[in-house]
Amino acid sequence: MLDDRDYMREGSRREPLPWSVKLLIALVVCFALQCIDDVYFQSPAERWLAMTTDGLRNGRVWQFFTFQFLHADFLHLLFNGIALWFFGRWVEFALGRHRFAAVFVITGVAGALLQGALMLALHNVFGPGVVGASAGVSGLFAVFAWLEAESEV
Repeated sequence: MLDDRDYMREGSRREPLPWSVKLLIALVVCFALQCIDDVYFQSPAERWLAMTTDGLRNGRVWQFFTFQFLHADFLHLLFNGIALWFFGRWVEFALGRHRFAAVFVITGVAGALLQGALMLALHNVFGPGVVGASAGVSGLFAVFAWLEAESEV
């Protein structure tokens, strides 16, 4: 009876967590650390990791990547997490782990480059800083929409 369950078979291996789930966990952990820092330490970490006009002017290129792991508030994280859960898992299944990660990073950095250019060019219109995984998650949604153009969401 128990032998028909793959996790009960001798020598069976469980599948590793999908990258989309690992990414979701990382976003939640980073948000928790961000909240702890905001309440207890008030360190300059957020200013160094969020994408800011000051950071762009001073050559902090890592901000094109790190801003994706910070979020403005719980709802921001929640909506990015929901979209990542529904579309990210599907895109990872369709493209594979490495391509999924590449899509998230490339579209996140591309969104950062566009946002950064707009922040520098039109600083009165665009805010002084940006956080959130929205660019990478939107890229995953775009890939989903491209691959499943005939599907209804």
